[in-house]
Amino acid sequence: MTSQRLPYSPVVVGAVVIVVFDIVASFAAMRFGFHYGIAAPGSWLIYAFVGFDVGRRTDIAMAAVGSAIVAFVEATIGWAASAAIGPGRPPGTLSVAGVIATVILVAMTGGAIGAIAGFIAQYRQHRR
Repeated sequence: MTSQRLPYSPVVVGAVVIVVFDIVASFAAMRFGFHYGIAAPGSWLIYAFVGFDVGRRTDIAMAAVGSAIVAFVEATIGWAASAAIGPGRPPGTLSVAGVIATVILVAMTGGAIGAIAGFIAQYRQHRR
C-alpha cells in the first residue's frame, strides 16, 4: 500500500533543479539568441520526473501536488531569476492580476503533467 503523504525529497530536488534550469536557460537564450520560451519543454520534463517519482511512492493526486509545487516555484522564483537575467522579462508591464494568472496557469500545467506522470508510475507498478 502506498502512503498518502507527500514525499518532500523529490519536490525539493525538483524545485532546486527547475530554478537552476531557468537560470541556465536564460543565459543560454541570451548567449545563443533563441527565444526563452523554447526552453519550456525542459520545464515540462522536470515536472514529469517529479510527478513520476512522487507517483511511484504515493498516488496520482500527490504526484500532481508535487509537480504543481515545483511549477509554482518556477513561476515565482524561477521567473524572477530569468527576468533579472533578461530573457524572462515580459514585454511592457504586467499587472498584478496578470502575474497571478500566469503563476496559477503554470502551477496547473505542472500539476496536470505531474498527474499524467504519476498515472504512468502507478500503471507500471500495478503491471508488475
